[in-house]
Amino acid sequence: MLASQVDGIFQQQTAETFALHVLGNADVEQVRFVNRFHDQKVTEQASRAIAHLDQLKAKVMLIVGGEDTRVPPVQGENLHNALDKAHIAHEWLYRRTEGHGFYDEKNIADLMSRVNAFLDRNIGNTAGSGAAP
Repeated sequence: MLASQVDGIFQQQTAETFALHVLGNADVEQVRFVNRFHDQKVTEQASRAIAHLDQLKAKVMLIVGGEDTRVPPVQGENLHNALDKAHIAHEWLYRRTEGHGFYDEKNIADLMSRVNAFLDRNIGNTAGSGAAP
């Protein structure tokens, strides 16, 4: 079994255990209903965000791991595609083999380099400039 599958199972069981604790004597089907409701709400919120891209004022950098079990990668992909369709410039970093965090050393180095460049371009490099943090 892949580590990402184990992580997904662990997160699902943890969510169900937490919901059982909060809901008291709720059965597993009730807990799963709560989880599906939560997933639906997250999807709805993501859809609403995409509908308001015309109000976007900040620069955007999307970092997505294809094996993310916490935030479904499709949400990042949908936002990336919507930004492209709206001709809104943005940074896109997708690594198919990473999860919610990056663990491969080469991917981490690339991530840090790209985040630093993004921040330098958009908020400036204040290191050594004498500017207050």
